[in-house]
Amino acid sequence: MNCISVCLSVCLSVCLSVCLSVCLSVCLSVCLSVCLSVCLSVCLSVCLSVCLSVCLHVPFVSLSLSMSLCHSLYLFVSLSIYLSLCMCSWVGYEHSSFSGQQFVLERGEYPRWESWSGSNAYHIERLMSFRPVCSANHKESKIVVFERENFIGKQWEMNDDYPSLQAMGWGNNEIGSMQVQSGAWVCYQFPGYRGYQYIMECDRHGGEYKHYREWGSHAQTFQVQSLRRIQQ
Repeated sequence: MNCISVCLSVCLSVCLSVCLSVCLSVCLSVCLSVCLSVCLSVCLSVCLSVCLSVCLHVPFVSLSLSMSLCHSLYLFVSLSIYLSLCMCSWVGYEHSSFSGQQFVLERGEYPRWESWSGSNAYHIERLMSFRPVCSANHKESKIVVFERENFIGKQWEMNDDYPSLQAMGWGNNEIGSMQVQSGAWVCYQFPGYRGYQYIMECDRHGGEYKHYREWGSHAQTFQVQSLRRIQQ
């Protein structure tokens, strides 16, 4: 049964990718910008319907397994399309409703989960929700970090990437609060851009992050030891 499921998943991925490419080419030639989102929605809906129809006619494949396979394929295809077409960066979340771990997705290809996890110590094999990072500006990004919450204590203004804050002179391994004055940043729990990721943007929370509880639903500590600007 496992072998059948794997083979079915591979075959569906290939067939639907070909169908989707044809549909997308037609859509792009007819309505490149005005109706692109509508075309993509129609293409994805058709692919999902075909996937379910095929799965339900294959012996030994249950309804729940069919739904799981098609849902995973739908998410993968939709993410691949939007990342390929959109010029901005995205944030992928571990759970639906933009909750759980965050992963910055800059323009490029992400064929496997290691591509977005990188050297992250907390691997997530599936992303369940996504949103664009519209304020990213790699050339003009500025962030001010503070020693304590509510913008109190020692402060440091930065406009460059820092693989190790301590090596650059920051006194400890924690940041109490941050003010993003321009652009968008991704902060990491450990040096070398490792560990949990926290996406900080100038157009969210008014650019003000007074406490780690505002960094994301997965944040449980003030620990931040490296940060960098998000690419456009």
